[in-house]
Amino acid sequence: AKAAKAAEEDEEIAVSVMAFRAMIEDLLASVMETSQQDKIVVEVLEASDLPAVDRFGSADPYVIVQIYEPPEEGEYEALEDGVVEQKSTRVRQQNLNPDWNEELTLMQFTEDSDLIIQVADFDPSGFGSDLIGLLNFTIEDLVTAPRINSTTSCIDEWFELREEDGSKIVGKMGSNSKLHCRVNYVRGELAAVDRTQRITGLYTQVLLTIVGAAHLPKLEKDQVRSPDPYVTIAFADQRFQTLTVKSSYEPAWEETFRIVVKEPVGEIVLGMYDWDPEGKDDPIGTCKVPLSMLKAGEDKDWFDLRTFEESTFVIGHDKERSQVQIRYQYLSAEDMAAEMSPMEILFTALVADHVPTALEASAALWDQLHGDQSINVREGLNGMEQCWDQMASVLMYGTLELDVIGAEDLP
Repeated sequence: AKAAKAAEEDEEIAVSVMAFRAMIEDLLASVMETSQQDKIVVEVLEASDLPAVDRFGSADPYVIVQIYEPPEEGEYEALEDGVVEQKSTRVRQQNLNPDWNEELTLMQFTEDSDLIIQVADFDPSGFGSDLIGLLNFTIEDLVTAPRINSTTSCIDEWFELREEDGSKIVGKMGSNSKLHCRVNYVRGELAAVDRTQRITGLYTQVLLTIVGAAHLPKLEKDQVRSPDPYVTIAFADQRFQTLTVKSSYEPAWEETFRIVVKEPVGEIVLGMYDWDPEGKDDPIGTCKVPLSMLKAGEDKDWFDLRTFEESTFVIGHDKERSQVQIRYQYLSAEDMAAEMSPMEILFTALVADHVPTALEASAALWDQLHGDQSINVREGLNGMEQCWDQMASVLMYGTLELDVIGAEDLP
């Protein structure tokens, strides 16, 4: 009876491990199937003060995004003749300040193509829509835009709409009609993976915590109010910012940021500013943290703030040097390879948006799941239990995104 019960338990474990392996294979397949082709993702957010184009003094606007291929010789008779791909948003009925919050993806373009974004007024009669205004981008504009991560360049602005001849469009309320959109150029950097390779190209990561600051100054323009400070962090193409602490010479943040270090050279630049509710935020000071100072393990230190322009010490309200305190944990590539399983490395790399490491970890995990016959069902189940909590946490934190677009009718 005991032998039968043990065999039944082993069978249940085997089924669980098979289900786990199937889940991992689906995950890896989704990673591997990510397009190798670059794509353009247009996030159409909202528009302001569109012109009235119908007899009711309003409009039924929607947005069309197009990939336009210029002719090799001569000119097309109409703009539509050169369109090779097109997508559109929903129609917003009777609205001159519409919001869409829709995402449109385009992939059929070359380096010579143009991206055209049109705002049009929908005509339910079927005789065609009326153009309200448009925007035009070259592919080079998108490729050379500022990067927001290792694979994506982004232009995020309120754009003034134009006529086809380039003239500005004046809305019903008398201001220039504008469209707020976020245009992303996403590089398809997931190449085919050799599933026999092992993890070698790991990156270094620094977990940087902005702990607090001390001895902050009174600003010249306001000798009564204490500052409302916040800190910016910049390294390579990565940018982060803490929350603002109201009215404090000794603010405390305790906010942690994950910085991906692909090459262990350079400096992490901190900037501290005083939040201004009515105008431009005022600079307080800056400091640089060389990567060469960060040793393996975890440490905490104070750094003096210097002025942005003259690089002199910032003197606080109490005549002491203004300082910022940071805590960091430096995890080298060797540490990651020695201490983390391929599964942990895969999900950490996905969160950090480091494509080469994600690919290599995927290959190693695939090899482990299919080629290593020493992994028995019990070890497989133990591995599933050990990494499940981390997988769930990473998936949750890695997919939660909050975009603060704007506000209306504040008191």
